[in-house]
Amino acid sequence: MSENQDTLQLDLKNARLIDNRWYKVSKAVTDRCLAELGEELESNLPLLDFTKFQVCIERLGGESWDSENIVCDNISSDAMRNKVLDGKRRLAATIEISYAFM
Repeated sequence: MSENQDTLQLDLKNARLIDNRWYKVSKAVTDRCLAELGEELESNLPLLDFTKFQVCIERLGGESWDSENIVCDNISSDAMRNKVLDGKRRLAATIEISYAFM
């Protein structure tokens, strides 16, 4: 706003400060500044198209999802093995995406 005082018809030297930090300006000035900032960002920031984004999730070691190897490792009792396999499991995952603007 200070760089465009003439265009916005502002006098920031005499403008009232709120909390000694913020200029009090009209709603029309605020709306115009926000609209122009939004247009500037939209036209200059690169956007990423994730419409063709794909994810593949695999178990560690290439194990198939129905493999009992790791889940039932060292369980010799059939009753205990069945109890382990019949229980519901929960998976929480975090996906990190790295990208570069070209």
